[in-house]
Amino acid sequence: MSLDATIHAWKLKGISPTQKLVLLSLADRAGEDHTCWPSMKRISDDCCLSKSSVKRAINQLCEIGILRRENRVQGKANLSSVYQIIGVQDRHDNSSGGGVTVNLGWGHSEPRGGVTVNPKLISKNLSIESMSSKPEDFDQHGGKMNGAQAELFSASEPSEPQGTEEPEDWQTAYDEFTELAKQLKLPVPRKLTDTRKASLKRRLKEDGLDGWRQVLTKIRQSDFLSGRKKSEKSDWELNVDWLLKPANFNKILEGNYDNKKPVRTPQLENEPKNNGVSDEFLVKICCDYLSTGYWGRDEIYGPAPDKAGTKIPASIWSDAKRLTHG
Repeated sequence: MSLDATIHAWKLKGISPTQKLVLLSLADRAGEDHTCWPSMKRISDDCCLSKSSVKRAINQLCEIGILRRENRVQGKANLSSVYQIIGVQDRHDNSSGGGVTVNLGWGHSEPRGGVTVNPKLISKNLSIESMSSKPEDFDQHGGKMNGAQAELFSASEPSEPQGTEEPEDWQTAYDEFTELAKQLKLPVPRKLTDTRKASLKRRLKEDGLDGWRQVLTKIRQSDFLSGRKKSEKSDWELNVDWLLKPANFNKILEGNYDNKKPVRTPQLENEPKNNGVSDEFLVKICCDYLSTGYWGRDEIYGPAPDKAGTKIPASIWSDAKRLTHG
Protein backbone atom coordinates (compact mmCIF):
# COMPACT_ATOMS: atom_id res chain seq x y z
CA MET A 1 0.00 0.00 0.00
CA SER A 2 1.20 3.52 -0.79
CA LEU A 3 0.53 5.70 2.25
CA ASP A 4 1.16 8.87 0.19
CA ALA A 5 -1.36 7.76 -2.44
CA THR A 6 -3.93 6.86 0.21
CA ILE A 7 -3.56 10.24 1.96
CA HIS A 8 -3.83 11.93 -1.44
CA ALA A 9 -7.04 10.01 -2.26
CA TRP A 10 -8.64 10.88 1.09
CA LYS A 11 -7.85 14.59 0.70
CA LEU A 12 -9.19 14.93 -2.85
CA LYS A 13 -12.34 17.04 -3.11
CA GLY A 14 -14.87 17.46 -5.89
CA ILE A 15 -15.14 13.83 -6.97
CA SER A 16 -18.08 11.49 -6.49
CA PRO A 17 -18.25 8.86 -3.72
CA THR A 18 -17.89 6.10 -6.31
CA GLN A 19 -14.80 7.73 -7.82
CA LYS A 20 -13.22 8.16 -4.37
CA LEU A 21 -13.95 4.53 -3.42
CA VAL A 22 -12.33 3.23 -6.61
CA LEU A 23 -9.34 5.57 -6.15
CA LEU A 24 -8.87 4.37 -2.55
CA SER A 25 -8.93 0.77 -3.74
CA LEU A 26 -6.16 1.52 -6.23
CA ALA A 27 -4.17 3.45 -3.62
CA ASP A 28 -4.47 0.49 -1.26
CA ARG A 29 -2.87 -1.76 -3.89
CA ALA A 30 -0.31 0.74 -5.21
CA GLY A 31 3.42 0.61 -4.54
CA GLU A 32 5.60 3.56 -3.61
CA ASP A 33 5.63 4.61 -7.27
CA HIS A 34 1.82 4.93 -6.95
CA THR A 35 1.19 2.25 -9.59
CA CYS A 36 -0.76 -1.02 -9.48
CA TRP A 37 -2.39 -3.42 -11.90
CA PRO A 38 -5.45 -5.10 -10.30
CA SER A 39 -8.03 -6.71 -12.58
CA MET A 40 -11.43 -5.12 -13.10
CA LYS A 41 -12.98 -7.98 -11.13
CA ARG A 42 -10.61 -7.38 -8.22
CA ILE A 43 -11.51 -3.67 -8.01
CA SER A 44 -15.20 -4.52 -8.36
CA ASP A 45 -14.96 -7.00 -5.47
CA ASP A 46 -12.99 -4.52 -3.32
CA CYS A 47 -15.55 -1.75 -3.78
CA CYS A 48 -18.74 -3.87 -3.90
CA LEU A 49 -19.57 -2.19 -7.20
CA SER A 50 -20.53 -3.54 -10.60
CA LYS A 51 -17.80 -3.73 -13.24
CA SER A 52 -19.60 -1.14 -15.35
CA SER A 53 -19.64 1.31 -12.40
CA VAL A 54 -15.93 0.71 -11.78
CA LYS A 55 -15.10 1.25 -15.46
CA ARG A 56 -17.12 4.45 -15.54
CA ALA A 57 -15.36 5.79 -12.43
CA ILE A 58 -11.91 4.92 -13.83
CA ASN A 59 -12.71 6.58 -17.15
CA GLN A 60 -13.84 9.73 -15.34
CA LEU A 61 -10.74 9.79 -13.10
CA CYS A 62 -8.54 9.48 -16.21
CA GLU A 63 -10.43 12.25 -17.99
CA ILE A 64 -9.91 14.74 -15.16
CA GLY A 65 -6.22 13.85 -14.79
CA ILE A 66 -6.30 12.11 -11.41
CA LEU A 67 -5.45 8.69 -12.81
CA ARG A 68 -3.23 7.40 -15.61
CA ARG A 69 -4.05 4.09 -17.32
CA GLU A 70 -1.89 2.00 -19.64
CA ASN A 71 -3.39 -1.07 -21.31
CA ARG A 72 -1.32 -4.25 -21.52
CA VAL A 73 -1.52 -6.94 -24.17
CA GLN A 74 0.34 -10.23 -24.32
CA GLY A 75 -0.13 -11.81 -27.71
CA LYS A 76 -3.88 -11.80 -28.31
CA ALA A 77 -4.70 -11.75 -24.61
CA ASN A 78 -5.68 -8.57 -22.75
CA LEU A 79 -3.94 -8.30 -19.39
CA SER A 80 -5.14 -6.13 -16.53
CA SER A 81 -4.34 -2.45 -17.09
CA VAL A 82 -1.60 -0.61 -15.19
CA TYR A 83 -2.84 2.40 -13.20
CA GLN A 84 -0.80 5.28 -11.77
CA ILE A 85 -2.31 7.80 -9.37
CA ILE A 86 -1.27 11.26 -10.55
CA GLY A 87 -0.47 14.26 -8.36
CA VAL A 88 0.56 12.40 -5.20
CA GLN A 89 2.75 14.54 -2.95
CA ASP A 90 5.56 12.94 -0.96
CA ARG A 91 4.72 13.59 2.69
CA HIS A 92 8.47 13.96 3.42
CA ASP A 93 9.05 16.52 0.64
CA ASN A 94 8.83 20.12 1.89
CA SER A 95 10.21 21.75 -1.27
CA SER A 96 7.02 21.81 -3.29
CA GLY A 97 5.93 25.22 -2.08
CA GLY A 98 2.26 24.39 -2.16
CA GLY A 99 2.33 22.51 -5.45
CA VAL A 100 1.92 18.79 -5.98
CA THR A 101 5.00 16.60 -6.47
CA VAL A 102 4.35 14.09 -9.23
CA ASN A 103 6.82 11.20 -9.38
CA LEU A 104 6.99 10.11 -13.00
CA GLY A 105 9.60 7.40 -12.45
CA TRP A 106 8.35 3.92 -13.36
CA GLY A 107 8.86 1.15 -10.84
CA HIS A 108 11.12 2.95 -8.31
CA SER A 109 10.47 2.68 -4.60
CA GLU A 110 12.19 6.02 -3.93
CA PRO A 111 10.94 9.20 -5.66
CA ARG A 112 13.28 10.34 -8.41
CA GLY A 113 12.93 13.24 -10.77
CA GLY A 114 9.92 14.62 -8.92
CA VAL A 115 8.29 17.59 -10.67
CA THR A 116 6.49 20.34 -8.77
CA VAL A 117 3.42 21.47 -10.66
CA ASN A 118 0.37 23.59 -10.07
CA PRO A 119 -2.60 21.25 -9.31
CA LYS A 120 -4.62 23.03 -12.03
CA LEU A 121 -2.08 21.92 -14.62
CA ILE A 122 -2.29 18.21 -13.83
CA SER A 123 -3.45 16.63 -17.06
CA LYS A 124 -4.35 13.19 -18.30
CA ASN A 125 -1.61 13.76 -20.88
CA LEU A 126 1.18 13.46 -18.27
CA SER A 127 3.34 10.54 -19.37
CA ILE A 128 4.92 7.90 -17.18
CA GLU A 129 8.70 7.78 -17.59
CA SER A 130 9.96 4.59 -19.19
CA MET A 131 6.50 3.49 -20.34
CA SER A 132 8.27 2.68 -23.61
CA SER A 133 9.68 -0.23 -21.63
CA LYS A 134 7.29 -3.07 -20.96
CA PRO A 135 5.71 -2.92 -17.49
CA GLU A 136 6.25 -6.68 -17.31
CA ASP A 137 10.05 -6.03 -17.17
CA PHE A 138 9.86 -4.53 -13.66
CA ASP A 139 8.54 -5.81 -10.37
CA GLN A 140 6.49 -3.74 -7.90
CA HIS A 141 9.71 -2.43 -6.28
CA GLY A 142 11.55 -1.44 -9.45
CA GLY A 143 13.82 -4.48 -9.79
CA LYS A 144 14.42 -6.12 -13.16
CA MET A 145 12.54 -9.43 -13.35
CA ASN A 146 13.81 -12.63 -14.86
CA GLY A 147 11.65 -14.77 -17.15
CA ALA A 148 10.07 -16.77 -14.34
CA GLN A 149 9.23 -13.63 -12.36
CA ALA A 150 7.73 -11.96 -15.41
CA GLU A 151 5.53 -14.99 -16.00
CA LEU A 152 4.43 -14.86 -12.36
CA PHE A 153 3.67 -11.11 -12.73
CA SER A 154 1.44 -11.77 -15.75
CA ALA A 155 -0.49 -14.40 -13.81
CA SER A 156 -0.77 -12.32 -10.65
CA GLU A 157 -4.59 -12.33 -10.81
CA PRO A 158 -5.53 -16.05 -10.81
CA SER A 159 -9.21 -15.28 -10.18
CA GLU A 160 -9.47 -13.67 -13.65
CA PRO A 161 -7.59 -15.53 -16.44
CA GLN A 162 -5.76 -13.62 -19.15
CA GLY A 163 -7.87 -12.48 -22.06
CA THR A 164 -11.12 -12.28 -20.10
CA GLU A 165 -11.15 -8.56 -19.32
CA GLU A 166 -14.48 -7.14 -20.43
CA PRO A 167 -14.75 -4.55 -23.23
CA GLU A 168 -15.43 -0.89 -22.50
CA ASP A 169 -19.07 0.13 -21.99
CA TRP A 170 -19.17 2.02 -25.30
CA GLN A 171 -18.05 -1.09 -27.20
CA THR A 172 -20.64 -3.22 -25.38
CA ALA A 173 -23.37 -0.68 -26.16
CA TYR A 174 -22.38 -0.51 -29.84
CA ASP A 175 -22.33 -4.30 -30.17
CA GLU A 176 -25.76 -4.60 -28.52
CA PHE A 177 -27.28 -2.08 -30.94
CA THR A 178 -25.68 -3.83 -33.92
CA GLU A 179 -27.17 -7.15 -32.82
CA LEU A 180 -30.61 -5.57 -32.33
CA ALA A 181 -30.45 -3.95 -35.77
CA LYS A 182 -29.69 -7.33 -37.33
CA GLN A 183 -32.60 -8.97 -35.50
CA LEU A 184 -35.08 -6.24 -36.49
CA LYS A 185 -33.64 -5.90 -40.02
CA LEU A 186 -32.83 -2.23 -39.43
CA PRO A 187 -29.80 -0.52 -41.04
CA VAL A 188 -26.69 -2.08 -39.48
CA PRO A 189 -23.79 0.38 -38.98
CA ARG A 190 -20.72 -0.61 -40.97
CA LYS A 191 -18.21 1.20 -38.79
CA LEU A 192 -17.97 2.85 -35.38
CA THR A 193 -16.54 6.20 -36.48
CA ASP A 194 -14.88 8.63 -34.09
CA THR A 195 -17.96 10.87 -34.28
CA ARG A 196 -20.27 8.00 -33.40
CA LYS A 197 -17.99 6.85 -30.59
CA ALA A 198 -17.92 10.35 -29.08
CA SER A 199 -21.72 10.62 -29.24
CA LEU A 200 -22.12 7.15 -27.76
CA LYS A 201 -19.80 8.00 -24.86
CA ARG A 202 -21.85 11.13 -24.15
CA ARG A 203 -25.07 9.09 -24.05
CA LEU A 204 -23.49 6.57 -21.67
CA LYS A 205 -22.08 9.34 -19.48
CA GLU A 206 -25.57 10.82 -19.07
CA ASP A 207 -27.69 7.67 -18.84
CA GLY A 208 -25.27 4.79 -18.27
CA LEU A 209 -25.35 1.33 -19.81
CA ASP A 210 -28.64 0.61 -18.04
CA GLY A 211 -30.28 3.61 -19.73
CA TRP A 212 -28.90 2.51 -23.09
CA ARG A 213 -30.35 -0.97 -22.63
CA GLN A 214 -33.69 0.50 -21.60
CA VAL A 215 -33.78 2.40 -24.90
CA LEU A 216 -32.94 -0.75 -26.87
CA THR A 217 -35.79 -2.56 -25.12
CA LYS A 218 -38.20 0.25 -26.02
CA ILE A 219 -37.05 0.09 -29.66
CA ARG A 220 -37.74 -3.64 -29.72
CA GLN A 221 -41.23 -3.14 -28.24
CA SER A 222 -42.23 -0.15 -30.39
CA ASP A 223 -44.06 -1.06 -33.58
CA PHE A 224 -42.90 2.20 -35.18
CA LEU A 225 -39.20 2.17 -34.17
CA SER A 226 -38.77 -1.55 -34.82
CA GLY A 227 -40.19 -1.18 -38.32
CA ARG A 228 -43.11 -3.55 -37.75
CA LYS A 229 -45.54 -0.74 -38.56
CA LYS A 230 -44.29 1.49 -41.38
CA SER A 231 -45.91 4.63 -42.67
CA GLU A 232 -47.31 4.50 -46.19
CA LYS A 233 -45.99 8.01 -46.81
CA SER A 234 -42.39 7.42 -45.73
CA ASP A 235 -39.72 4.71 -45.91
CA TRP A 236 -37.89 6.04 -42.81
CA GLU A 237 -35.97 3.53 -40.70
CA LEU A 238 -34.21 3.95 -37.38
CA ASN A 239 -30.41 4.03 -37.60
CA VAL A 240 -27.57 4.54 -35.13
CA ASP A 241 -26.96 8.19 -36.06
CA TRP A 242 -30.62 9.08 -35.45
CA LEU A 243 -30.57 7.21 -32.14
CA LEU A 244 -27.44 8.98 -30.86
CA LYS A 245 -28.98 12.44 -31.18
CA PRO A 246 -29.83 13.61 -27.62
CA ALA A 247 -33.37 14.75 -28.47
CA ASN A 248 -34.30 11.44 -30.11
CA PHE A 249 -32.68 9.38 -27.35
CA ASN A 250 -34.62 11.27 -24.65
CA LYS A 251 -37.90 10.97 -26.56
CA ILE A 252 -37.53 7.20 -26.57
CA LEU A 253 -36.79 7.14 -22.84
CA GLU A 254 -39.82 9.36 -22.19
CA GLY A 255 -42.08 6.92 -24.05
CA ASN A 256 -42.95 9.10 -27.05
CA TYR A 257 -42.67 6.10 -29.36
CA ASP A 258 -44.38 3.54 -27.14
CA ASN A 259 -47.31 1.71 -28.70
CA LYS A 260 -50.59 3.45 -28.01
CA LYS A 261 -52.84 1.42 -25.78
CA PRO A 262 -56.25 0.81 -27.40
CA VAL A 263 -59.27 2.34 -25.72
CA ARG A 264 -61.41 -0.54 -24.58
CA THR A 265 -65.15 -0.14 -25.10
CA PRO A 266 -66.82 -0.59 -21.71
CA GLN A 267 -69.17 -3.56 -21.65
CA LEU A 268 -72.79 -2.50 -21.40
CA GLU A 269 -74.88 -3.86 -18.58
CA ASN A 270 -77.43 -5.29 -21.01
CA GLU A 271 -74.84 -6.69 -23.46
CA PRO A 272 -75.96 -10.20 -24.32
CA LYS A 273 -73.62 -13.17 -23.88
CA ASN A 274 -74.63 -14.89 -27.09
CA ASN A 275 -75.45 -14.03 -30.67
CA GLY A 276 -79.12 -13.44 -30.07
CA VAL A 277 -78.78 -9.65 -30.12
CA SER A 278 -80.59 -6.76 -31.72
CA ASP A 279 -79.40 -5.11 -34.90
CA GLU A 280 -79.07 -1.79 -33.04
CA PHE A 281 -76.62 -3.30 -30.60
CA LEU A 282 -74.51 -4.83 -33.36
CA VAL A 283 -74.42 -1.50 -35.18
CA LYS A 284 -73.32 0.16 -31.91
CA ILE A 285 -70.32 -2.13 -31.37
CA CYS A 286 -69.34 -1.82 -35.06
CA CYS A 287 -69.37 1.97 -34.76
CA ASP A 288 -67.18 1.70 -31.66
CA TYR A 289 -64.75 -0.46 -33.64
CA LEU A 290 -64.59 2.11 -36.44
CA SER A 291 -63.88 4.90 -33.93
CA THR A 292 -61.23 3.17 -31.81
CA GLY A 293 -59.79 0.44 -34.02
CA TYR A 294 -60.22 -1.98 -31.12
CA TRP A 295 -62.50 -5.02 -31.41
CA GLY A 296 -61.87 -7.43 -28.52
CA ARG A 297 -65.13 -9.37 -29.01
CA ASP A 298 -63.81 -12.36 -30.94
CA GLU A 299 -65.13 -14.97 -28.52
CA ILE A 300 -68.72 -13.80 -28.87
CA TYR A 301 -68.97 -12.26 -32.34
CA GLY A 302 -65.94 -13.68 -34.12
CA PRO A 303 -63.26 -11.57 -35.86
CA ALA A 304 -63.75 -7.85 -36.48
CA PRO A 305 -66.46 -6.97 -39.04
CA ASP A 306 -63.88 -6.18 -41.74
CA LYS A 307 -62.02 -9.46 -41.25
CA ALA A 308 -62.60 -12.84 -42.81
CA GLY A 309 -64.75 -15.18 -40.74
CA THR A 310 -66.69 -12.45 -38.93
CA LYS A 311 -70.18 -13.22 -37.62
CA ILE A 312 -71.37 -9.65 -38.13
CA PRO A 313 -73.81 -9.43 -41.06
CA ALA A 314 -72.67 -7.32 -44.02
CA SER A 315 -75.77 -5.14 -43.75
CA ILE A 316 -74.94 -4.29 -40.12
CA TRP A 317 -71.38 -3.40 -41.08
CA SER A 318 -72.62 -1.16 -43.91
CA ASP A 319 -74.99 0.66 -41.56
CA ALA A 320 -72.19 1.24 -39.06
CA LYS A 321 -69.87 2.68 -41.71
CA ARG A 322 -72.63 4.93 -42.99
CA LEU A 323 -73.42 6.23 -39.51
CA THR A 324 -69.72 6.77 -38.66
CA HIS A 325 -68.43 8.25 -41.91
CA GLY A 326 -71.64 9.72 -43.27
